[in-house]
Amino acid sequence: SSPAVVDGTVYVGSRDGNVYALTEGGHLKSLYGFVVDRNLLIGGGAGLTGMTLAGLGAWRYSRGSAKTTTQITTDHGVDNWPCPGHDSTKTAAVPTAREPRTDPETAHRIQPEGSTVDTSPAIDGDHAFVTTNEGALLGVALESGDIELMTALDAENPTPPVVSDQLVVVGTDQGVQAYRQRDGEERWTRSVEGLTTVVADDAVFVGTDTGVQGHHLAGGSQKWQTDCEGQVTALAVADGAVYIAAGTSITALDAETGTQHWQIETRGHNPSLAIGDRLIITTRSVVAAHDPETGKEQWTKDEGGQPTAVALAHGHIYQTTDSDVRALDIRTGTENWRTSIDATTGPVVVGDTVYVGTESDLVALNAADGSYKFTHGLDGVLSRPIVVGNSVFCRTADGSLTVVTGKLGDEPQLHTRSSDPETDPSAAESTTETTDDVTATSSSDLENAEPDSVATRFARDCDSIESASVVDDTGPVHVYRGTLVDQISEEHTHLYALAPEHSEEESVSDFEKIAREWQGISKNTHVATVYDHGSDPRPWIAFDPGIGRLDEALTNLERPKRIDILVDLAEAVRTGSMYNLAHGGITPTTVFLAEDEQGSLIATLADWGLQRTVEKRIEDPPVTPYTAPEQLTGETAGTATDIYRLGAIIYRVLTDEPPFAYGADLRSAIADRDFERPTNVDSSLPTAVDELVATAMATDPDKRFDSPYELRRELVAIFD
Repeated sequence: SSPAVVDGTVYVGSRDGNVYALTEGGHLKSLYGFVVDRNLLIGGGAGLTGMTLAGLGAWRYSRGSAKTTTQITTDHGVDNWPCPGHDSTKTAAVPTAREPRTDPETAHRIQPEGSTVDTSPAIDGDHAFVTTNEGALLGVALESGDIELMTALDAENPTPPVVSDQLVVVGTDQGVQAYRQRDGEERWTRSVEGLTTVVADDAVFVGTDTGVQGHHLAGGSQKWQTDCEGQVTALAVADGAVYIAAGTSITALDAETGTQHWQIETRGHNPSLAIGDRLIITTRSVVAAHDPETGKEQWTKDEGGQPTAVALAHGHIYQTTDSDVRALDIRTGTENWRTSIDATTGPVVVGDTVYVGTESDLVALNAADGSYKFTHGLDGVLSRPIVVGNSVFCRTADGSLTVVTGKLGDEPQLHTRSSDPETDPSAAESTTETTDDVTATSSSDLENAEPDSVATRFARDCDSIESASVVDDTGPVHVYRGTLVDQISEEHTHLYALAPEHSEEESVSDFEKIAREWQGISKNTHVATVYDHGSDPRPWIAFDPGIGRLDEALTNLERPKRIDILVDLAEAVRTGSMYNLAHGGITPTTVFLAEDEQGSLIATLADWGLQRTVEKRIEDPPVTPYTAPEQLTGETAGTATDIYRLGAIIYRVLTDEPPFAYGADLRSAIADRDFERPTNVDSSLPTAVDELVATAMATDPDKRFDSPYELRRELVAIFD
């Protein structure tokens, strides 16, 4: 082919199937030994785009795809699927997102020349990443189906890729390797025999045939190592713990140190794991629910199924058996429905739909009753489906990654209720945490509140609320302090309730949608725990306020505590982004403080855009020092918006003043980014804080930090 020159290196394609990298003087620098389509054009059109780094065996190329009636889009629904099981908890579910329900159509069959796709994909943004039987890592553009990245792994038996913080991590028989997403450059490699990889927070956890290792995501340095009796077959990570399945045992370790919390024996070999309100363990012999904190068994069901992973959503366990797909109540193990299907994969749940693969079809079932939504013929589905946007991605028996598009449904209607203290010991414990006497309000205090306020009338008409008093009733969303019916402790609960004068259908729909989404992620550490929500007498949601709001406690906090709070908030925003949720309304009044089991102060994020969304439906939301520039013009909030607002919170927490405190016109000051440098307000701050805040609060969203994790990492580095 014709040569291309990039950064002093000459690239040329040869009839022997190789791509050669030469110096401008003609000396050979590198040889890339892949089988490449002879029609590949180096230097133009559908060819090499200059992303190759000498010696790495990585290049981008495109191969045309036939146009389909329905194009792949990620504008709605799930926008990423970072690893098998969706995230490190392995729930394989995004129950709050819209999903493709009808009109399935095969959009692409993606297969590299001369090889086959060997693993299920990981999807981040607009690209999917898979590995091949020839030991290559592929990056595929979702909308076109073109293979744009191919990187030689120089190893065999790769695990399914995992994506995090702009990296792709793969385990092989040679070790664990991390590559940069945009160009395939190897960032680090570690010589361990990796069998399973899970990325969680800032760490990579690797299961081997003898134990587990924890590595830092940035740089790959080892944090800890522990031995296991038997080969590690499954890993899951949640709330600072790593759960390991090896042989016939399950072990829980501290994710930071590797210290063992507990270990239990299981009935059957090679168990799979998933963590929701309960730790669900499945083998061919049993399905069992355990307390994630103690390992204590809560129930067990002798009838097992295939030793495949399950999906957890809508208060149910969705599982494939030898001849059926079924739904079990996660609290009791009671079977609610069973549909006869010879599934070849485990299930995935998105919205109100359960997806499984068979030897001849992709099948979509109604999550409520197991009835069929559609079947779509495929050449055998080999790994469980992955759903992003309007598309379902399947590794199929013809060696390809097959993409099936469909028509997106409406907002999902199913949702899980909060944990019941009678059936969930962890829920009972969460309602008995000690709170600050200054901020806590007992039921006797509430009985002395004004006799007939809007809050007391609400409590009187709501079967789930014992009592309530007003915190703020000036906006379209009221804030109450109250207690729930049958609440075990006397500590207070906070409630958001739609104001009685705003009961129009659109406001009700907005409120209920966000309440479902918030509850769907509220088991994560730095998301305020939702106790319950309902629609009568008007939409409401009850959550744990901990020991009080950030703005009420900030004055008494020393700087190290403030930094910890900011790190927690970055993690909360990152959690939301993993579930395709943007907050859009972060202010100091939506941040609550709590104490963990060790008595350490932690921050949780509440509201999740509820108040701002309802305000936007009714009237223009008020402009605050935390409003992002794009919100001034009514644009939809995204992760970049949350990063901006988090930057404004950082400014407030570190300087004790909000940004734009000295501007005469707040709207103009936000648009012009006219605020004092943080170090001008507090000269004791490191100068690097100025750059961090400036980047987070950049007027152009594209110039902000790429992710909440990147912001968190920079913040920690400054104060480390």
